Amino acid sequence: MLNAFAVLSKGLHEISSNLDYRINYTDNNELKPVCDDFDSMAQRFSELSRARHQDDENRRELIASLSHDLRTPLTAIKAYVEGLETGVAATPESQLRYLKIIKQKTEDIEHFVSQMFLYSKLNISTYPMHMEMTDIGFDLTSLVENIYDEYRQKGLDIAITKNVAGIRINADRSQLRHMFINIFDNSVKYGNRENGTMRISCRVEDLSVIISLTDNGGGVSEANLDKIFNPFYRTDSARSNPGEGSGMGLSISTKIMQHHGGSIRAENVPGGFSVIITLPLEHGGPENEKNSHN
Repeated sequence: MLNAFAVLSKGLHEISSNLDYRINYTDNNELKPVCDDFDSMAQRFSELSRARHQDDENRRELIASLSHDLRTPLTAIKAYVEGLETGVAATPESQLRYLKIIKQKTEDIEHFVSQMFLYSKLNISTYPMHMEMTDIGFDLTSLVENIYDEYRQKGLDIAITKNVAGIRINADRSQLRHMFINIFDNSVKYGNRENGTMRISCRVEDLSVIISLTDNGGGVSEANLDKIFNPFYRTDSARSNPGEGSGMGLSISTKIMQHHGGSIRAENVPGGFSVIITLPLEHGGPENEKNSHN
């Protein structure tokens, strides 16, 4: 018994400087539950400590990324304003060009701040989602029809290769549209710039709707596939460009999926890059019962 108390005393002393320390008491006596509880407590402390450390690291990265992504357009605006003030832009044509650049950089900042604001709101578990029953196949078709010409001008040809009919899900239609637009924009910025394509496939699998959006871009290194859903991802040169975008699109899409009880992931495919969205199927309606096996 004294040995058990000594082991417990040593554990209390060790854990003050080493949260990974465990007693691992094996004797089967009345102190074993106490020692087991001690190890469970130490495990929870260790997990909380790692989580806090990760939060601190994420916060530092967030501040650094915010500073970088705001400083770049602000520096450009300052330079072009000084060019107007000092007469570097001496002709009406050059002055108009400077003003257009200043306007574009201002819009970039506005978009960046809007994305940050949305991401912050989506981080709140009580963020209101306007959920309603919606036909996902119909919504996908309508979305592509509405934005096709716009993205064709940007160099991205979007088409649905497989779709579902009469399949209903419970979703915030506005947020789903925002998510799809983020994925399209990501493909425009980091995909195939000469002849970009986006092919959309929607199917029912078990109790879920699976939507795959596949472009013909260069893909992402396997080590960084999960990182592209982090805010301000700037690691993979094939899909990231510090001079374009807010770096928030896919992280916002992740938050939107979390609020829908779904998931989003990415994978490299032959000749391209695919984002796979999984949404829970809403059962109980006659359309789903009839079409869930299509």
